[in-house]
Amino acid sequence: MAGVPFATISSPAAAVVLGFVVNVALAFCMGTADLNGIVNNEIGQPLATILFNSFGKRGTLAVWSITILVQFFMGVTGLTAGARLTWAFSRDGALPLSRYLSRLNPITKTPLYAALYTASISLAVGFLVFAGPVATSALFSSTLVGQYISLTIVFLARFFGGEPWVSGPFSLGKFCKPIGFTSILFMILVMVILIFPSNPNPSASTMNYTVLVIGGWIGMCLCYYYLPVYGGVHWFRGPVANITPADETSDMASLRKSSVEEDRMKY
Repeated sequence: MAGVPFATISSPAAAVVLGFVVNVALAFCMGTADLNGIVNNEIGQPLATILFNSFGKRGTLAVWSITILVQFFMGVTGLTAGARLTWAFSRDGALPLSRYLSRLNPITKTPLYAALYTASISLAVGFLVFAGPVATSALFSSTLVGQYISLTIVFLARFFGGEPWVSGPFSLGKFCKPIGFTSILFMILVMVILIFPSNPNPSASTMNYTVLVIGGWIGMCLCYYYLPVYGGVHWFRGPVANITPADETSDMASLRKSSVEEDRMKY
């Protein structure tokens, strides 16, 4: 466990350093050509245009193939994390069809149904790219905005929740709150930037629909939670405990878990 904080800190730090180096290299490879010629090139991808001007056709295809492969692995990583979260939420009864999504495959002993559900939703959302660049931009921006919203909620709950905080083996000490508040302000700033259109007085084709996507998703979640009779507000009690308290007997634990499961299965 001692290596976990080091990995957590070193991973984004390495990404910052390598990302800066790559951006500097790209800036030097752009040449003195007109930026509009790079952005609006017939290739359709500014990065591919820079590579083409530097490496030619064969070199660009080689580098671009590596880029596509890396993006594929990034998608697999994201899908794995999404499936894990889907199973965890369904185990607590927080998602529609939780009774099915929370089941483990009897052969592989893995949350196969949650993984297939997550993959299906991802595929359906991915079809938005065929709606044009406006929908694609809103989809990509919504991903980052949604992530920052979830992180901001965690930070705010930490600072204003009122519960005492017990630090683990690794802690920032007195720098915890300043860094946390700085992170909140930074994420709020980035979210505001991402939901604004790139140009003033946007038209229907240049409008940034990120706020519509995020707002629609939040609206659907609220409707599901406050749905009369079947909504989670009527039965959801919070996460299901996985660790039995020391003063709780096995019979009490079984009774508590069965009660929660019974309430969840009613809906």
